[in-house]
Amino acid sequence: MARLKVLPVLIGAALALIPTDQYSLGDGCPWDYYLATIQLTVKVVDCTTGEPIPSARVEIYYDRERYDRGYTNAYGNFSTIFDLCLPEWEDTEDAILELIEEEYLEIRVAKTGYSRPRITQARVVAVFRSTIAPWRAIVHVDVCMERENQPPNASFTYTPTQPHVMEPISFDASPSSDTEGTITGYRWDFGDGSEVPPSGWLLHPQAIHTYNAPGTYRVQLTVKDETGLTASTTRTIVVAPAQACKVEIVPDHPTSKDSITITVSGTFPDPCYTLTHRLQVVGKEIRITGQVLQTEEPGILCPQVVTPWSFSERVGPLPPGQYEVIVDIEQGCQWEGTLDVSPWAQAGCRLSTPDLVYCLGSPIPIYVMNPTGVGSDFFSCEIRPFIPGAPGAPVRSFWLWGLAAHSSITFTWDGRDATGMLVPPGLYLISCGCATSTLAISILDCSSPIVVRPPRHHISRPRPTAASIGGQGPQAEPTAPECQSPPLFTDDFADPTSGWPEEEGVCGYLPELEEYFISIADPDSLKPAVNGRFQPPSDLCYQAIAQPATGPEHLPYGLVFRYQDDQNFYAFVVNSMGMYALYLRQNGEYTPLIAFQPSTAIYQGASANLLKVIVRGTLINLYVNGQFLATVEDDTLTEGSIGLYGGPGLYVRFDDLEVANAGW
Repeated sequence: MARLKVLPVLIGAALALIPTDQYSLGDGCPWDYYLATIQLTVKVVDCTTGEPIPSARVEIYYDRERYDRGYTNAYGNFSTIFDLCLPEWEDTEDAILELIEEEYLEIRVAKTGYSRPRITQARVVAVFRSTIAPWRAIVHVDVCMERENQPPNASFTYTPTQPHVMEPISFDASPSSDTEGTITGYRWDFGDGSEVPPSGWLLHPQAIHTYNAPGTYRVQLTVKDETGLTASTTRTIVVAPAQACKVEIVPDHPTSKDSITITVSGTFPDPCYTLTHRLQVVGKEIRITGQVLQTEEPGILCPQVVTPWSFSERVGPLPPGQYEVIVDIEQGCQWEGTLDVSPWAQAGCRLSTPDLVYCLGSPIPIYVMNPTGVGSDFFSCEIRPFIPGAPGAPVRSFWLWGLAAHSSITFTWDGRDATGMLVPPGLYLISCGCATSTLAISILDCSSPIVVRPPRHHISRPRPTAASIGGQGPQAEPTAPECQSPPLFTDDFADPTSGWPEEEGVCGYLPELEEYFISIADPDSLKPAVNGRFQPPSDLCYQAIAQPATGPEHLPYGLVFRYQDDQNFYAFVVNSMGMYALYLRQNGEYTPLIAFQPSTAIYQGASANLLKVIVRGTLINLYVNGQFLATVEDDTLTEGSIGLYGGPGLYVRFDDLEVANAGW
């Protein structure tokens, strides 16, 4: 406890401290002295930061006898009240300030972790004089204390929290702290005879360690600060036997005609390891064995840095049945599971859905129709996110049973993965074992309304690589019909009476740019913009420039032709990911005639694309930027109007639309 001498003896005066509950005016004070009530407030702060110090112990002594004691509050304040006899020949303020300069009244302050308290200021705030009662003075005394250097606090975390043998464990001492300074060194004892570093201190808080045997280990961390003070903490870690490998089987519901790829992955504790492996099929057992081999001793060339490894083995086609899959990598990992191989059904089916775009979390009905005369007892279906350049892992997989000849079934996807979580917005591919084509749907986050930002500049024209309407057909498809000249109908959208619908904020003309736009925010109100004045021929060449100004890149936009009503038409669409598709909408259901697939001819992002279809009879040819994409035959719709399509959440601009007769 520190002792402060702050209130002195008045020269030639014998002062007395009188408790406030015992005085009466004139009692207890010598002649020529008057009674004064002192309201004393002591404020204790940190000398360096100036922050209040709460819970500091304060004791008030008068003539070396303790008068009062207590603790500072959250603001660092302690207050008390007492009476003093003061000489009449001195001013009250001067008398009190003289008391503060001598040794008679003491303030003792103590706080764990602090030392050397000293007075920084003493002042008389106010004096209230009276002829019928004791005078009253309000006195404030400021005290500061210096913080003592404390040892640092040692703390650490580790991941994974349930480690296995030969699995690298990351230890992190970043949660350690030092209130007065910084931590300058770290030392680890992993409880298995390993210490890092063997001598001295690490300068960084992270370390990686692997255990060669299962068991319970006590890991001790020691830290030091810049003054050399140290602190330690210990945690118990339970290490389980060798970890399970990560195994992916594609497809996860194979048929007896499928080739199967099994990918196994894990980690090395450092780069100086190699791996051997092989696959064997014995009866109904698929066994993958291997061994992890160390190529160099740990050291400077082999730092403990986690190094991932993986390999793939192919097997199949396999006869139908259930197979045991066993993975055993010595000094690495193990895994066991089963794989069901179903018979390959010859039945063919078609997939369709009412809409191309759905809101996140809304039910998505999928129709599976078998138009053939061959039935199927059961088949698998998968839903995968589209990932450019590689097949995405399925978010849902399931089996369907009993698709008879010339029949259909319906299943509804709730937009969730196998764990019950909503899948993120994006493009999803739905495939079934009985279908030869893939159904693509887009999922949109409808909770965030589309922000329409009308464009300020004209569309930047794409660079076609083949002749446009009125010229020679594309050389990539010499048997395609030609486009006759002159065009039957052209529209640069400068004339707002050319026949296209207008709805505020949804679709309409942009007179200042001589363009047309579609911006639909609500998937429930999705429909194409159809020209109600021009009646195209049944065999036609139809093209327009389209540019997605804003919106998610997976959403489709494009041309509508042979439109009969909102439930029946063809749609040639592309997206900003460089993909295209051809859909037939019949009786309110979308069926892919050409499933979404990539093409290098499509400009990606917010670039404009010249889209073109040439239709003659049942033959439909698709082009983009003058390059031939694909051809397909379909006799469902034979005539109808032309239209423009923009997916919900997109702001699509159109320009330079042309329609001509298609001939040979």
